[in-house]
Amino acid sequence: MQWNLLITGCSVLLIILLMIKEYRRPNRRLLGLRLLASVLAVCSLAGMALPLSFKTTKPAGAGGPLIVLTEGATPDSVEKFLANRNLRIYTTDTGLLKRFRHLRPELVPGTDHLAARHPGRAWEIFGYGLDAYELKALSGTSYRFHPPQDPDGITSVYWPAQLDAGTALTVQGFYRNGGPRPVKLVLRAFGNSLDSAMIAAGGSAFELTAMPKPMGKAVFSLVSISGTDTISADPVPVTIETPEPLRVLMLSEAPDFEYRFLKDWLAENGYGVTVRTRITGDKFDVRFTGPGPSEMERITPAALAGYDLVLAGHRELAALRRDELGALESAVERGMGLVVRTDTAMEKTFYARHFPVRPVSRPEQAPLFRLAGERKTEFRLDDPAVLQIRPAGGTRPHLTDTKNHIVVSSRLFGRGYVLVSALQPTYPLVLQGRTAAYGALWSSILSSAAARKTEPLQRISPLLPRSGEPAELETSASPERLPRISVSGTLLVPEQSMNLYDRWKTVYWPEEPGWVPIQTEGAPPASFYVYPDNAWRTVRLTGRLNETRRHASPETGGPVHREEVRMSEQPVPKTWLFAIFLISCGFLWHATKILSAGIYAGRKNM
Repeated sequence: MQWNLLITGCSVLLIILLMIKEYRRPNRRLLGLRLLASVLAVCSLAGMALPLSFKTTKPAGAGGPLIVLTEGATPDSVEKFLANRNLRIYTTDTGLLKRFRHLRPELVPGTDHLAARHPGRAWEIFGYGLDAYELKALSGTSYRFHPPQDPDGITSVYWPAQLDAGTALTVQGFYRNGGPRPVKLVLRAFGNSLDSAMIAAGGSAFELTAMPKPMGKAVFSLVSISGTDTISADPVPVTIETPEPLRVLMLSEAPDFEYRFLKDWLAENGYGVTVRTRITGDKFDVRFTGPGPSEMERITPAALAGYDLVLAGHRELAALRRDELGALESAVERGMGLVVRTDTAMEKTFYARHFPVRPVSRPEQAPLFRLAGERKTEFRLDDPAVLQIRPAGGTRPHLTDTKNHIVVSSRLFGRGYVLVSALQPTYPLVLQGRTAAYGALWSSILSSAAARKTEPLQRISPLLPRSGEPAELETSASPERLPRISVSGTLLVPEQSMNLYDRWKTVYWPEEPGWVPIQTEGAPPASFYVYPDNAWRTVRLTGRLNETRRHASPETGGPVHREEVRMSEQPVPKTWLFAIFLISCGFLWHATKILSAGIYAGRKNM
């Protein structure tokens, strides 16, 4: 700052001195030009010593757009867009270098590198687009998207990553079939076909179901076949766990065959069961398998503390004392499950108003019942339900008949679930030899109502992580201090979630496909599956299309962001100032010679 003031002050003094000198010359010819040249000479000399600059405006994408090639780009579409224009072409895919070698694209390590190398330049993206993590580098950059036709194949898919033993695996999704021939989808495991579905021309949704047999980690395969050609074979990894046996308390208003058969089935499958049957008034018969309670005459918080689930008839619950019903409600709100069997309208309980019921007429033929999301688990009962549970806010249907009448429904109460069943006795399934359907029904009901255990790995993004790409992991741990999270032996530093304080986020870059172990401090070990590069290709490309389109204008394919006009500050070129200084000094020197010659000639004539 002091240097600038010194130069400016000296320049002003020098201009004043030169102007006085010019005014004192006896020959006043070219006085105006001489004064101007003196000022320009001093100002240009000062400008070379001072950091002079000027502001200018230009579009953010000035300099022409960048052509970015992604998987699915075609030479014809790129050449048509170029139309003999000389634009720079880039790609992050080494597989496109050979196909576009006549256009000489340049390989870059990533979109973040390209955005930093050419800040403010507009992009023209060809192909299926970019992944979500790659699009983050384009924040504030305008671009247009030139997608090809949507790819054929499985465009979306879902299956549960973890299953309890005895629970069916259900794979759901949508297949886009752009060809004229039907496509067969086959779910396989260890070389055996478990389920299949046919996809007609045009495409449709599909659902494949199988009952996993192995325990631990297993990788199924979903194969797409057209005629005799195998189109794709994608892995379906699943972790199958043996659930901890539930501790079940059954409250019966009277001796009942349904409770007797259910108690035997629970005991055979390792559940801890206590059955309290009301004999008369406040007289009860208590039976249990394994170590049982010493006191079950009263329902108290201490008595309920040893159970994961209570299964009772509505009449028995309505007959409880107010303090007993309050203890049961508090236990449910803390996470315990409650299954209620009813054959009448419900009242006088905390859950009744959330499950409105209405009577239904007995059909001539026994209806077919189906578990929600498990089309393979179907059965008929000779004595069907006489009540229908009406839909209500917050409830979820769990068992319906073919006419979509709800007979089993559930709702969240605090941290626990209440499940109400209007289903009539199910033990006839055992008498008919349909033990598999009986077991699947009650396994589903009990597991849906039982207390949920906290999984250490809560979320992974993307859902199908690949090697060489970042995977964001969200784990559950104590919010009190920074937890130690180790993935495949690598210690990672997590970041606490802003919304859920017991959730911690971290990013991991897997190197090889396969199962990757993760260990969170204070939690049991977990794992997730990393997919090969060619797995679920159509799902991945469809995700790229949707993500890239989501940030582009749906009408024109142009950018959401308007083309920005940026103000930039440019330094005054020193060469310009030096040229002005030379011209000004040259003029003053030449003018001085002319004036001197004129004076000398005038004196000689005298």
